[in-house]
Amino acid sequence: MTRLLAALGILIVLGYLAAIKTLDFNSQNIQPQKKLSPLSYSAWIPTWDQDKVLESLATSSAKLSYVSPVWYKLNPRQKIEEIKDSRKDQIKALLTQKGVKIIPVIFNEFDGQRISDFLKDKQNYQIQIQNLINLALEAGYQGYDLDFEEMNPDDRKSFTEFISDFAAKLHEKGLMLFVSVHAQSGTLSDRSATKAQDLKQIAKYADFIRVMIYDYHNIKTDPGPITPVKEYKQVLEYTAKIIPAEKLVVGLPFYGYQWNKFKNSPVEYQTVQDIAKKTEAGFKRDEVSYEQVINFFENGIENVIWVEDSESVLYKIKIAREYGIYQFVFWRLGGEDLSLWEKI
Repeated sequence: MTRLLAALGILIVLGYLAAIKTLDFNSQNIQPQKKLSPLSYSAWIPTWDQDKVLESLATSSAKLSYVSPVWYKLNPRQKIEEIKDSRKDQIKALLTQKGVKIIPVIFNEFDGQRISDFLKDKQNYQIQIQNLINLALEAGYQGYDLDFEEMNPDDRKSFTEFISDFAAKLHEKGLMLFVSVHAQSGTLSDRSATKAQDLKQIAKYADFIRVMIYDYHNIKTDPGPITPVKEYKQVLEYTAKIIPAEKLVVGLPFYGYQWNKFKNSPVEYQTVQDIAKKTEAGFKRDEVSYEQVINFFENGIENVIWVEDSESVLYKIKIAREYGIYQFVFWRLGGEDLSLWEKI
C-alpha cells in the first residue's frame, strides 16, 4: 500500500509539473512579443533652395512615401492661394515618376488671427475646401497637409469642427488629410498654441497627425540641441497614448542653428561642413542628443553651432521605436546630411 501511495504521489507531482509547463507555453502564446511595423518616411520641401531640393530628391525619393511641398497658404483675406515655386513642375514630375505621393502643405505664415477669422466664416471656408478638392483632382495630389501654426487657444473647438468637415469632404473623393501640429507633452511647458489643437479629437478625422518635435533651441534662445532628448521622450510618451500608432507621425529636423553675440540664424548641415573646413574647427557630438556641436571664431567673434546629422536623426528614430512609433517626417529636404538616405 505504501509503495502504491508513493507511486500515486509521484504521478500527481509529474502531472502538476507538466501542467505548469503547459500553462507557461500557452501563456507565451497568449502574449506574444509585439511586432514592430515597418518604418515609413516622408518629408516637407520649401519653395526656396530648389537646386538643393532636387539634389536631395535624387537620393531620398527612393525612401519616401509622401512629400509635402509648401505650395499653398491662407492669405490675410482668408483665401487659399498658391505660393510661387520656380521648380514646381519639375519637382512634381520627378515625384510622380518615382511614385511618391504628393501632399501639398497649406500654411498660415504663423498668423493665428488669420485662422481665427477664417474659421468664423464657414461659408467662405466651404468654398475654399471645394476649390482645394477640385485642384487636387486636377493636379493629381493625394490630399493636403494642414499646417496652421501659432493658433489662438480659443479656436480649439472651431478648428476641430473644420478638420472634421475638411476630412469628410476629402475622403468622399478618395483624398487624404494630414494635420501638422505643435509638440505637446501634457505639461505646463507646452506652448499656448497647443491648446488650439485637440489631438484626441483631430485623430478621429485626420488620416495622419504630424507632430513637429523640434526648435526647442532656436534663434530666440541660447545655444542648445534642436530636439533635446528629455523633451522629445515626453512628447513621444504623451502623443503615443492619444494618437493611434497608424496615424502618428513624428516630425524631426534636418538642420541646425548658428549663434553669436550679433546674430542667430538657421543653418544647414552641408553649410556647417563648409564652415568646419574653412575654420578648421572640429566637431564634437553631444552625448545626450547626439547632435553635432562646433565652436569657432570668425573675425574675432565666437560662434557656436548645433546641427542634426544622420547619426542624431537615426538615434531619435531609434528612441521613437521604443514607443511603437514607426512613421517619420523631416523638415526639410535640401542641404541635409545625404548619407542618411543610405542608412535608413
